[in-house]
Amino acid sequence: LLKKGKTIGIANKESIIAGGNLIFNNDFPGFIIPIDSEPSAIFQAMLGENKKTIRKLIITGSGGSFRDLDKELLADVSPEDALKHPNWKMGKKITIDSATMVNKAFEVIESHFLFGIDYKRIEVVIHRESIVHSLVEFIDGNIKAILSPTRMYYPIQFALTYPNRNESHIEYLNLAKTGKLTFYEMDHEKFPAFRKVLNIAKTNEGLLPVLTASDEVAVQAFLDKKIKFTDIENVITETATKFDVKKIDSAEQVEELYKNAIITANKIVRRRMQ
Repeated sequence: LLKKGKTIGIANKESIIAGGNLIFNNDFPGFIIPIDSEPSAIFQAMLGENKKTIRKLIITGSGGSFRDLDKELLADVSPEDALKHPNWKMGKKITIDSATMVNKAFEVIESHFLFGIDYKRIEVVIHRESIVHSLVEFIDGNIKAILSPTRMYYPIQFALTYPNRNESHIEYLNLAKTGKLTFYEMDHEKFPAFRKVLNIAKTNEGLLPVLTASDEVAVQAFLDKKIKFTDIENVITETATKFDVKKIDSAEQVEELYKNAIITANKIVRRRMQ
């Protein structure tokens, strides 16, 4: 579709991550509008701005289901506990990714490709209220933010009606009732998967399909109670060590890597179950 000059909306960040080198290293006439709330917010905040004036992108994250739980207790949490997201009603896979903070690592990688911004200029902050969906800071010190209630209706409608804005018929954000908006640094000791996944992506972009595949297997294994919550990051990182791919050259290669990573990750899960 991109080759044909079509405008497409993408909500699946995994497809952008796995095929990022192919999609964004080519000068396709088509156009991508991100639907995921965080990159949608960045996209909207960048409209009308000179990319050269952007200092950094700031991606927000709620902190997930275990943001208030002691690190020492994470090994014993259940899938039922992990699926109780404090702010959003989402599918099981993304809710678990939110709890491990892998979702935020994926959003950093996604934004790196979508907006052509170096990893060094993309940061993540914890925003418990999930009202500010992301921010763009400019070199003059000003910051633009996109705020809305915690419903996917808003980025979906924006993508469907772009470049226009149509009236919303659901609800509008009441700032007075919202009260305070808080921001905190991420606890990397508590959520090591974020840094591990991001480091693999920065070191070797050829492993991006492996990351998405192994995460899918690890999350499902946790949901099936085959591994512990804290094993998710270990399955991902161990799977990545089994591959040595420096460059993605074709869609067929992405597909093959993904399939092989699924097989490898499942073997690692079975070994951990023994």
